[in-house]
This record gives sequence, C-alpha cells and structure tokens, in this order.
Amino acid sequence: MSGGGRASSGQILVLSWLVVVPSLSQVRHSLPVLWIMPLTDNPGRGNLTASLLPAVQLALDDLSRQQTPLRNYEINFHVIDSECNIAKGLKAYFDAICFGPKYLMIFGGVCPSVTSVIAESLQGWNLVQVSFLLY
Repeated sequence: MSGGGRASSGQILVLSWLVVVPSLSQVRHSLPVLWIMPLTDNPGRGNLTASLLPAVQLALDDLSRQQTPLRNYEINFHVIDSECNIAKGLKAYFDAICFGPKYLMIFGGVCPSVTSVIAESLQGWNLVQVSFLLY
C-alpha cells in the first residue's frame, strides 16, 4: 500500500476473516432424533403423549438459548405416530430411517410392545434407543 488508500491483499484477507469467522460460529448444526410416540387417542387411555410434547418443546427451547450444553448443535425431534400398534409403528420407523435424515438416536416409550420390537433392529442401523415409562 503506497498511501493512496488501496488495501493490500493481506489486509483484505484479515478483514474477511474477521467478518466471516464470527458468523460461522453462530451456525447451529442439527442433531436429528427420531421420536416414536402414540399421538392419537387410545380407547380407554386417552392421548398418552399430549402433555409430553409441550414439556419437551419447552426444554428444547431452553437448551437452544444456552451456549454451554450444546454449543453449536441443536436437537431436532422428528416425531412419528406409532399409534401403539406394532405394525404401524414399525412401518413409520422404517419409513423414517430409509427416507429421513440420518438420526443420532431414537427416543420412545409409552408403548413397550412397539419400542421393544424396534429396539431389536437398532443394532443394524447403529442407533441407540432411550425409552421411558408412563405410570
């Protein structure tokens, strides 16, 4: 630079780096998690997961506002309806595995008959399943 106001290529490179690097650190990478739940009403039992969905969404919103737990990652739940039916749950599961994103894990529960059958196939897909029980 000879004092005429022209920037050297090194200065442009440094300025570009200062602008681009902070914006790259703001990018959140998706961690897709498949959530297998009955979303429809069961005769005599009602909708088993109606109260869970808002609670999980609240927890995810809280995690996304914090920097420390997930840093630049974001959990994205992909919810499928098992209807507490083994055949329908398996079909929905295999459709999601074959046509959806590559899932990090499977989250399920509520209907042990469905989740136990799905759990038997997870090793072949290199997945883990986290389940829970509702009382």
